[in-house]
Amino acid sequence: MKIGVFGGTFNPIHQGHLSLATQFADRLGLDRVLLIPTAIPPHKSAQDLAPAEHRLNLCRLAAKTDPRFVPCDLELRREGPSYTVMTLRELRNAYPKEDEFFLLMGSDMFLTFESWYMAGEIALLCTLCGGARDGGELEALQAKEKEYRARGWSCRVLDIQVKPLSSTQVRKKIRQGEPVEGFLPPQGEEYIRQNGLYGLDPGKYVYDIGGYVAQMKTLLKDSRRIHSLYVAKQAVRLAKRWGENETYALVAGLLHDIQKNVPGDEQLQRIVNSDIIFEKTLPQQPKLWHAAAGAIYLRDALNIHNLQILNAVRYHTTGRANMTRLEQIVYLADLTSKDRTYGGVEKMRDLADTSLDDAMREAMEFIMGDLLQKKALINSDTLGAYNCYVVR
Repeated sequence: MKIGVFGGTFNPIHQGHLSLATQFADRLGLDRVLLIPTAIPPHKSAQDLAPAEHRLNLCRLAAKTDPRFVPCDLELRREGPSYTVMTLRELRNAYPKEDEFFLLMGSDMFLTFESWYMAGEIALLCTLCGGARDGGELEALQAKEKEYRARGWSCRVLDIQVKPLSSTQVRKKIRQGEPVEGFLPPQGEEYIRQNGLYGLDPGKYVYDIGGYVAQMKTLLKDSRRIHSLYVAKQAVRLAKRWGENETYALVAGLLHDIQKNVPGDEQLQRIVNSDIIFEKTLPQQPKLWHAAAGAIYLRDALNIHNLQILNAVRYHTTGRANMTRLEQIVYLADLTSKDRTYGGVEKMRDLADTSLDDAMREAMEFIMGDLLQKKALINSDTLGAYNCYVVR
């Protein structure tokens, strides 16, 4: 397999990056191009750098534009400054020996490559690839290619049509409220606006509440739809009580069970086919599938990219350690909605109004006790929540 390694800050990834990656893939016959956002680039300031999770998710959206593109979080999982040689070492160990790696670079990077940390080792691990934007650049890159080849380094220089676009320009347009249509991968602008990146106010985003209610009527049985309406009402009330975003609570409450009545095999298939990393015991716990499948459905079918909402839906059955306030609110709203009648529900409702952490402790003691009594498999996220709110 021929694998392109395309790294960068990707703050954010844009059509200029994707055009470059596509042309490299076409001209070099690459089977795969790894899109690798850096955590803390050693040669750049972290000022105005969007959180790593968001930059990776934007790469995931970008990967949908070409089946050869694969988002890779290798550098984001590494602590401290990230160097290319570290990444190539890990990739070389992870892939079969016969696979080839091609390091994809713009002209500036290619011309200064010899100054990179451990440049000699990098050149032994991959083929160095530079893309020239015009005739003048091509001559400079070809001259540098001869120097590199004289050192025994494998190189390829290509004449590539590069879009005159930078992440700095995109961020500036976003902050100034200018249109960025055609600059970002599909749904990229929606993602940025919903998550309030680059100085935007996420509270100004307008969610299609009427459309979500229509989806509920289509996908949910009447009893489940009524339950979801009660959960949404309770979530909004708790959000107001605890100073959380009421719109986020409403959306997550309405849609938390949106996949509940979908056949189980479809729920599991949606999870398996997604790019999310799920807990390894989840395939053995069908009662939990609807939560993860629901978060994926919100993102892929309803164009909801707000991570606070998605995580509130994803963890509303299992909980997890160190839940956000919105996650706690939706979790507890599901347990304390008007239609709930189990023993102890009134105490749970009172605690949710008094202290979210105390309510979570009560909830986790109740849930863990029930699971142990049934001798049921315990999800590691639930165990993490128990340890966080009860054992601590």
